Amino acid sequence: MLFFIDTPADFDASESNETESSQQTSEPATAEVLQEGGPDTANVIPYNMRKRILIEAKELFRKKGYASVSINDIVKTVGITKPTLYYYYGDKENLFTQVVIEVLEQGKHHVEMALGRIEGQEMSLRDKLFHLTHGFLQHSPASLSAMFRDAMEQLSEAPLNAIREAYENTIVVIFESFFAQTMATHEVSSRFSPKDLAILYVGLIDTYTVYQLTITGKQFDKRRHSELIVDVLLNGIGDTANRSE
Repeated sequence: MLFFIDTPADFDASESNETESSQQTSEPATAEVLQEGGPDTANVIPYNMRKRILIEAKELFRKKGYASVSINDIVKTVGITKPTLYYYYGDKENLFTQVVIEVLEQGKHHVEMALGRIEGQEMSLRDKLFHLTHGFLQHSPASLSAMFRDAMEQLSEAPLNAIREAYENTIVVIFESFFAQTMATHEVSSRFSPKDLAILYVGLIDTYTVYQLTITGKQFDKRRHSELIVDVLLNGIGDTANRSE
């Protein structure tokens, strides 16, 4: 997974003591859950609040990165009080961690769907990789790149470890299984480990996606670029016409 480090945003002094105070927060009463005048909160049921906070925070982190989103931004967007946020997620670090894990789980779900569609089908390795690559580019958690552009400098070790573990257990493991299966059927060389191939494959997709969406800020032809990625993975970049026999 790729991380982009920007200059940290200005420190929000109003948040300096929020983590400590959050540990003493008890469950909010129903009347505390919603602020008057908050956006679209009139019909929110308290037991749906955890999910609502997650959804709104994910969009904020996607747009602004980690450091630039304050606790005040989150509670204002959701239309809740700080004690409510602290009750459900403890602090901003934990909220961000849960957002990333959910995005990774969604990415895993889409990959599993793509694998299900090709399972048992008579198709070449190239076609299998194309379906996986195209599906991953269509549904991959590309927004993680924006979320992480400053997170490495800001997050403590515990949430970073939790995110790394989730990334490996969702995205890496599922592709590792795919390459292990294709090795068993002699479609892929056993000179490599399935995990190494999974990391290289996902890294290739991640890097390309980051460049297209984060660096250039443009959408791209996912079908054509899926074909490019698969071709590089299978054939390398050497000129086959000039290779010695």
